[in-house]
Amino acid sequence: MWAFEALRIAAHVPRLGLDTDHRTIPHEVGWIETAVHLSKGCYRGQETVAGCTISATRPGGWSS
Repeated sequence: MWAFEALRIAAHVPRLGLDTDHRTIPHEVGWIETAVHLSKGCYRGQETVAGCTISATRPGGWSS
């Protein structure tokens, strides 16, 4: 288990609920491709995500 956690951390892969909370936005943790449908609905951080998507940048936080 500890080896898996070490590899996960070294690969910069956040764990939902442990490394993230309600303030986390998808771009910070690299989930924009899998966690957000950009043409549907409202979600936390929508304006920030739209701005990052348009400018193709990622705010501080986890990086890949």
